[in-house]
Amino acid sequence: MVKTGSLAGVVVALAVLSVACSSPLGGESPNPDCIPTEVDGAPLTKPDRRVEDIQERLTGERWTGEDEGSDWISSHPDFGGIWGDMQGGLVVAVLDCSKVDANEIAYLAGGAEYLYLIEVPYTERQSFDFRMALYQELEALGIVYDVNIERTRTGRMIEVRVRDAGALPDSFASGIPDDAYVVVEAEHVGTFPAG
Repeated sequence: MVKTGSLAGVVVALAVLSVACSSPLGGESPNPDCIPTEVDGAPLTKPDRRVEDIQERLTGERWTGEDEGSDWISSHPDFGGIWGDMQGGLVVAVLDCSKVDANEIAYLAGGAEYLYLIEVPYTERQSFDFRMALYQELEALGIVYDVNIERTRTGRMIEVRVRDAGALPDSFASGIPDDAYVVVEAEHVGTFPAG
């Protein structure tokens, strides 16, 4: 478990713990399967359906407004999730880039310049289950907390924010891999345990 007093520790943890592949926009990739070789993409449309199209291509599942009661989390064994990079690009996370066609995903993203295809160690379902287990444990402990997911172009990290990390027992998160989350001390946390 990593304990830190600032968000800078989370950024360092993300950089160290994720196994990332870069897009054509930046740097060398340890796995060339993550880098599309073609730059042309499908025209971007309104409303933007790139996320749904890519998720359907990778998982065979398409989420719609009719999926009431669903947690919208894929259980596909190679799918790590998809999220925006806040600059118009999409981060597509998989466990193994060699199992996907980077060119096809780049096409669906609107072009290679919009895609950050990365490898992550856990599926979307595993990350969701880790987060839910952390929520439940914090609730049972009666500690004031926030649990956030930090998503970047290089990966995803569950951030557990508490006022005093020393108040957590040594057994905290014992069933969760150490590289899946980080504990951050923060003065302002907002989720109070149900009671």
